[in-house]
Amino acid sequence: MSLDTGVRLLGGLAVAAFVLAVVWLVHDRNRLAALDAGHRDCVAAVAGDKAAKSSAGQACAPAIVAIFETATAARVCDAALPPSGVATTFAVKAVCSAPVKRLAADRDARAGEVENRDGQIARLKADQAGATARAAARARTQAQKEARSDVAIHAAPVGDDGLLVCAGECLRQLTDAEGGRP
Repeated sequence: MSLDTGVRLLGGLAVAAFVLAVVWLVHDRNRLAALDAGHRDCVAAVAGDKAAKSSAGQACAPAIVAIFETATAARVCDAALPPSGVATTFAVKAVCSAPVKRLAADRDARAGEVENRDGQIARLKADQAGATARAAARARTQAQKEARSDVAIHAAPVGDDGLLVCAGECLRQLTDAEGGRP
């Protein structure tokens, strides 16, 4: 093999390698351009309106579709939970995930317990107020009886020995003052 043939062969191989590299680069550029277009379609589908969002499953990878659906469900659930913290059970059951449903059910159960305890406290306060009123009435009645007894004793005649003589009328007054007990 001569030098001239070797150079031609080497030149031919270099040209072939260059052509292969160009073909590979063009192919890779077209592949990346298609991938970029696919990503742009996916972004447009995710960011677009409801019609475009329905095509997200076709334009996006399954992992992206799953993340997108989860985020969409979370936004819908957030919208069902008003800022005041009072959500309708129907809204939570209709649009929220199982963990959110469990938290909402737990919150509702706790609210029911609080209501029950508030009712019990109100009944206990009413019972206590009634007991206090009855005790005050008994104390007034007892004080009135004692006052009538004191009046009857002070109105009793005093004997020669300086002692009170409580007979007949005095005893009747004491008995009446005591409510029928001597």
